[in-house]
Amino acid sequence: MVETALLLPLVLMLVFGIVEYGLAFRESSAIASAARAGARTASALPKHTTFAGDAATAVRSALESLPRGVPQELWVYDATEGTGLPDSGGFESCTRCVRFTWSNGDWEVVHDGWSAAQQNACAGDPDQVGVWLKTRHSFITGVFGAGVDLTARSVMRLEPFVVGPCAAS
Repeated sequence: MVETALLLPLVLMLVFGIVEYGLAFRESSAIASAARAGARTASALPKHTTFAGDAATAVRSALESLPRGVPQELWVYDATEGTGLPDSGGFESCTRCVRFTWSNGDWEVVHDGWSAAQQNACAGDPDQVGVWLKTRHSFITGVFGAGVDLTARSVMRLEPFVVGPCAAS
């Protein structure tokens, strides 16, 4: 009885830790997949005025399987070659980006600073589009805190635009 009383809390902490970590890892994988879906959609729609909204819709659809995650923020931005970061090096002062926040079950545009007309979709040296996503994962047990923020980023080249002007205006 004494040994059980001493070991049971440790065993329960270990089991709860495995469950919490497993669920957070599953959710992290799901948001990485959602970011890829958004980047894939945006990269396939160069020079389309709805590219950012369509990317947000693709992310929302991919996130429907999250049981405990709450989307918080989504950025669709002109990614810098090599780093994959926005033009300013960070999101605080990003100029060529579209920022969404989660509101009432859908994405709402907060900042729209990257229009389709600004995109370079010429074959040979097209722009890159990045999608950065942030969600809040709530822990089930509360033993390890209330939750944790999870982020994912995906960067893809714009598909070459074959009809009409391909370069940014």
